[in-house]
Amino acid sequence: MRVSKLSWLVPVLMTGAAVVMGAAAPGGSNAAKLSAILDEVAKQGYTDITDASLDGGVWEIDARQGDHPVELHVDPASGKVLRIEAEQTAKHLTPDGALLATIVRGLEAEGYSAIHDTDFEGTHWEIEAVRDGLRRELFVDVLTGKVLSDRSDP
Repeated sequence: MRVSKLSWLVPVLMTGAAVVMGAAAPGGSNAAKLSAILDEVAKQGYTDITDASLDGGVWEIDARQGDHPVELHVDPASGKVLRIEAEQTAKHLTPDGALLATIVRGLEAEGYSAIHDTDFEGTHWEIEAVRDGLRRELFVDVLTGKVLSDRSDP
């Protein structure tokens, strides 16, 4: 039996496919769900979270510390803030809008996983996630948390 010199590549590609398809948690297998990360950030006193994206294995979260807009770099397993950077401007949440953690928790309960990017767009949230093994781009109502649009995210 002849074994290809590239036979080592098969498990690597399969692992990569599992991550892309959502079989692994964003940020690694020991990463917490985004809802837990957002809850932990809120417990640390940060408010008005308007963006959360997984970048280079670390959550980058736009929030407020008192009256000051900040970008937080957050450990994906513990929710611990690793670094804080001052921001010049910040988006303002809709006063009656649902908190991002509440919206994410609802999406997780509906079967969405590997939520790896959220962005507040004023009238809706844009959220990238995985459902049934497929990458999805969601538009979610700011006030109710209801999914307004769920489409394939190539």
